[in-house]
Amino acid sequence: MAKKKIDDDIYIVWVKTIIYALAMIVLLSLVIGAPKKVFSDDLAYRLATSMSMTEEDNLLLYDYKVYGTEERFNQGLIEDVEAIKNNFKERNEIVGIKIHGETESIEYKDDYIFITDPDTPELNIEYYLVKDMEFNDMNVPSRTFIMLFEDIARLINNVYLGLFIIIAFSIFTPLAIKVTRRVKYLVNIHRNI
Repeated sequence: MAKKKIDDDIYIVWVKTIIYALAMIVLLSLVIGAPKKVFSDDLAYRLATSMSMTEEDNLLLYDYKVYGTEERFNQGLIEDVEAIKNNFKERNEIVGIKIHGETESIEYKDDYIFITDPDTPELNIEYYLVKDMEFNDMNVPSRTFIMLFEDIARLINNVYLGLFIIIAFSIFTPLAIKVTRRVKYLVNIHRNI
């Protein structure tokens, strides 16, 4: 009778060990796959750009470049625009880029505003500082909003990551201890048999 009781205990321990090990694997995969941030790094610029005011009095001419050929103009649209965008991002500002176009249009990109205007000379790229954005029927300086949002987002991301790690370890640690105890028990039983 004692042999049958030990065999039943071994099966129960094996089942518990497998269940706890599977739970650990599922938890690990959830921890690896879960997002580690609440707010992405470029969200402040996307929000500020989408709410930017594009009236003429809100756009301050920052710089312009004149190109001699269509080829150099197209190259400038890629390389020069990227360099200017990065300069504006370093200062937490939104840039508006204006080029010649058949009709007047405004496109809100992720981190800049692209404007086509028939009054802009051909083969020119004009760069504008977008001063303000409209938020809840209020004018807010874009730079202030970006800096404030990034500070708050950094704080929220750090708190979230801390809570995420604490919760993950508080669940993972007991499971790891249970699996270790069960495996050690099974190893001792198999040595004695």
